[in-house]
Amino acid sequence: HFLYEARYNGAELVVVDPIYSATATHSDQWLPIHPGTDAALGLATARHIWATDRIDIDYLREQTDFPILVRLDTGHFLRESDLVEGGDLMMLYMWDPAKNAPVLAPGCEGDRVSKIDLKGVVPPIEGRFDVTLKDGKKISVATVGSLVKEHLDPWTFEQASKVTGLSLKAIERFAEGFAAAKRPMVLSSWGSNRYFHSDHMNRSKILCLSLKGCLGAEKGAGFHSTGWIGLEGLSEVAFHGNGGSVGERIRTMAGIFGDSRVASLLIDKIARKKSALRVTH
Repeated sequence: HFLYEARYNGAELVVVDPIYSATATHSDQWLPIHPGTDAALGLATARHIWATDRIDIDYLREQTDFPILVRLDTGHFLRESDLVEGGDLMMLYMWDPAKNAPVLAPGCEGDRVSKIDLKGVVPPIEGRFDVTLKDGKKISVATVGSLVKEHLDPWTFEQASKVTGLSLKAIERFAEGFAAAKRPMVLSSWGSNRYFHSDHMNRSKILCLSLKGCLGAEKGAGFHSTGWIGLEGLSEVAFHGNGGSVGERIRTMAGIFGDSRVASLLIDKIARKKSALRVTH
């Protein structure tokens, strides 16, 4: 019912489904896509968002891996252990234009400060640079954003139409609507998630939302996958298999405070890895 309430309040409802379902009958736009080709539609939409300059650049710099540097010789992230003797394998780099040099990216797994704070650095999400490794070897690196944009380049509306079976006009309308939306939301339920490559389909949808700055932000409606699941049994899940000492502590706390309360505490802990200005839960 919340879908129809949102539509009543001005939202546009687009249903991407090979079947003309009960939900599709009440939608503003129905896209009868070929089964399993959702990623093609997502990539074409992401390409359009970027090409028409509707990306949230500040969000991408802070809340995504777009500024992170990748070695072009190996395809791996540039790590502190590559540049510094005894450097941390879990610390990655972004480019600092002011210093014209790579600097450690905050919020990495090896970062002792559990908060993303760029500290005045304005890292580019696109670009290729040269760095010198600890052994003196010079290599080229590129931002994740550059590599993503390069990957999106072939996914024109025409190419997406060939793969998805959707008309060119329908894809253009959908992509433009998503790019223009202030608070887009994606509900990706059980159907597409049952595919072997469902991770690719969902990643393309999350990419579109990330480009718009609509994940974990005040303006974002976000991404919802599968059904609403209660938190009962959290302690059993945490302790199952290789839970170890962490799982044991969660189980003990859940026994005292309840599953929902412990889940809320875990969310608070995770949120400290994010900017206090950007995260809501």
